[in-house]
Amino acid sequence: VAFTPIFITCDSNYLGNISGVAAHINHVRNVAGIDSVGLGGDYDGIDETPVGLEDVSTYPKLIEYLISQGNWTDNDIIKLIGGNLLRVMEENEKNARDLQKTMQPLEDMIPLEDLRKYNFTECRYLDMYPSTTTT
Repeated sequence: VAFTPIFITCDSNYLGNISGVAAHINHVRNVAGIDSVGLGGDYDGIDETPVGLEDVSTYPKLIEYLISQGNWTDNDIIKLIGGNLLRVMEENEKNARDLQKTMQPLEDMIPLEDLRKYNFTECRYLDMYPSTTTT
């Protein structure tokens, strides 16, 4: 769950707060399940934060708030604060090891025109292509 205010509040004039972020986390948990939720404050990608969650040092306040609601077990909290992330990364590493036994890495270049076609944000680094193809 990112802490981007507009994602939390749906109101561009309101930054939100800990209870709003907790409600958002609870919603994701209710829809996707506890094994599919984690924290990703997005502090390196946002200029404004919900009140009370100005940086990662405020995570304990959020966790305390969730625990106070009475429907979060210790195991749920462990999953939320990193357990799910670690599980997914470990599964991906296992899958990568299994794939490496059966195939070589794919190093095909994606055609530049395909990158441009689906580059909706202009946030792709295209300098890896020879200048003769970047007209």
